[in-house]
Amino acid sequence: MSESVDTAISIFDQHAREVMTLPVVVNGVVSQMDLLRELMFDNRDLADYTALFSRMKKLPATLTFYGIMKHRANAAALEVEDDYKIWFAQEAEKAKDELNKAQADFKASLMKSPTIGDIDNRVMLNNATEWRIWREKKMKANDRVSTLSRLLEGLQASVKLVGSESSLLQALINRGIEAVSNPSSRFSGAKKP
Repeated sequence: MSESVDTAISIFDQHAREVMTLPVVVNGVVSQMDLLRELMFDNRDLADYTALFSRMKKLPATLTFYGIMKHRANAAALEVEDDYKIWFAQEAEKAKDELNKAQADFKASLMKSPTIGDIDNRVMLNNATEWRIWREKKMKANDRVSTLSRLLEGLQASVKLVGSESSLLQALINRGIEAVSNPSSRFSGAKKP
C-alpha cells in the first residue's frame, strides 16, 4: 500500500504543475490561478504562526468565493447545455424529415420508421464540425465545474489541516514547549526589537 502511495505522490510531484492551473474570469478579467500554490502549505506556513492564522482568517471567505464561482460555472454549463439542446432539436427535426423523405417510395415505406438513434446519427453526420464544437463547449464548461468542485474539497481539507495545526500550537503553548522551541513566535512571550 505505501509503495502505491509513494508512486502516486511521485507522479503528482512530476505532473501536478501541468494539470493544476485554472483560468479564472472575474468581471471580464482573465487570470491564471496556480492551484498548487493556493492549496498547499509549505514549511513556512506551518512554522510561521502569523502566516498560519492569517490564512486561517481568510479560509471561510475563500471557500465562499469559490463556492460562488462554482455556482456561476454551474449556471454557465447549464446554459451551454440548453443552447445545445435547442440546436440539436432543430437539427433533429431536419434529420427526421430527411430520413422520412428517403422512405417516400413504396419499397422504402415498408422499412421501419427512423429511430431516435437513426436521427441522432444523421444529425452527427450532417453537422460533424458543429457537433464537435458543441461537444467541446460542453466539455469545457463541465470541466470548469469539476475543477472548482475539487478546489473546494481541497480548501475544506486546508481548513482541517489549519485546525489541527492550531490545536497542536495551543497544546505546545500550554505545555511551554512552543516558547522554548520557537522564541521568535508571537506566542513565546519574548520581546521583539
